[in-house]
Amino acid sequence: MTQRIQRLNPASLHPTPGYSHVTLAAPGRTAHLAGQCPLDRTGAVVGEGDVLAQTDQVIANALTALDAAGARPEDVVRSVIYVVSEERDALAAVWRRLNASALAPAFTTASTLLGVARLGFTGQLVELDLTAALPPEPEPAPGPAHESEAGRLPVLVAEAQARAGAAGFPYACEHAVGRLLAVLAARVPEHGRVLEIGTGLGVGTAWLLSGLAPRTDVTLVTVERDAERIGLAAAGAGWPAFVRPTSGDVLELLDGLGTFDLIFADAEGGKHEGLDRVIAALGPRGTLVVDDMTPQPHWPADLAARQHDVRRAVLGHPDLVAVELSHGSGVILATRRAA
Repeated sequence: MTQRIQRLNPASLHPTPGYSHVTLAAPGRTAHLAGQCPLDRTGAVVGEGDVLAQTDQVIANALTALDAAGARPEDVVRSVIYVVSEERDALAAVWRRLNASALAPAFTTASTLLGVARLGFTGQLVELDLTAALPPEPEPAPGPAHESEAGRLPVLVAEAQARAGAAGFPYACEHAVGRLLAVLAARVPEHGRVLEIGTGLGVGTAWLLSGLAPRTDVTLVTVERDAERIGLAAAGAGWPAFVRPTSGDVLELLDGLGTFDLIFADAEGGKHEGLDRVIAALGPRGTLVVDDMTPQPHWPADLAARQHDVRRAVLGHPDLVAVELSHGSGVILATRRAA
């Protein structure tokens, strides 16, 4: 919650499953999104007959629309969710799916969940209506030639985000975290080595590359367990030759990968499992980035416990200088002490 957006739950009102009864937004710019539908880029309905597959597509489309407006899920002040069903269990399943996604902070605000008889497209089962209070508009400044004019995203990032949206992948690297990765990548030493654990569809990879550009003396190893997913990420991405996309379990591969100057741990293996081995792969003065550390109301109890273990392992490690930042999804930064 920021000072310009306040979420309240008066004590005299009933408890909620994560949303807020009242949301207050300071005066400023507002983005009103059209109802986001489960349509791909061609306008075809995705996941016919599958309400959760359609929910995933709606999430991806909503994230793309918010980003185009310069907003984050945390900036949403009002959400209305429409589900074609009379069954409470179906509505609850959609609510849980939304709150387990990268869009989850949007639903800590004033939210309404409705069961309806019909939506606009044939076969459509879900629609999402969002309103966001935008951050103050920055003073315009000339951007580098490699930046996209749409939200001043680096071109590689904008293209990767579009691929993730088209594939219905809702768990792409947040741009706030991505910009931090780009800054850290830019300071990697000569002939430096970078490891990304969890390629996804390549948005985090693109942020790392935006910080490394235009260098060619570095190595970027990006590891993803899902072979099909990393194939989609690499297809048409135009990654430079120093990128080594690798399919497999990072914990099985780690011993053969060497040491790194920058590691971004963004997958179950390497963050919640085997974190000690990832820390051991940091070279002297190497930097570790772990994101998704800010607790969310929708988190299951076991995930909160695992994040606590991550926090304890990194912040308490004798060989690391570490800090936790309330940046983006919540980030822990750690640097290995010089030998």
